[in-house]
Amino acid sequence: MENDTTLKAYKEASSVEDKWQVWKDTYDKEYRTLGLFENNQAYDIGKTKFSIEDLKPVSSNDIGEKYNQFATILRKYNVSGRENADKKKLYKSIDRFQKPI
Repeated sequence: MENDTTLKAYKEASSVEDKWQVWKDTYDKEYRTLGLFENNQAYDIGKTKFSIEDLKPVSSNDIGEKYNQFATILRKYNVSGRENADKKKLYKSIDRFQKPI
């Protein structure tokens, strides 16, 4: 509204019709379906700052299990680093030349 002086603000509107006109012209009738009066939780209030004291020891079995789960997800969705993808293609082509079908 600072750049366009033809647009009006709500504080300049005195009647309901003026406020509707401001909403129509300035805000292009923009609205939200989830607002102030709906029964919702905007965010979960909790601890936001963590420290070293919050860390817990993890066993090697837990680490191995999480690593395997993560690797399974990467394989399932064919996710790989670009640097590794080029190496894999190179190795695969070398294998094909060395061991013909």
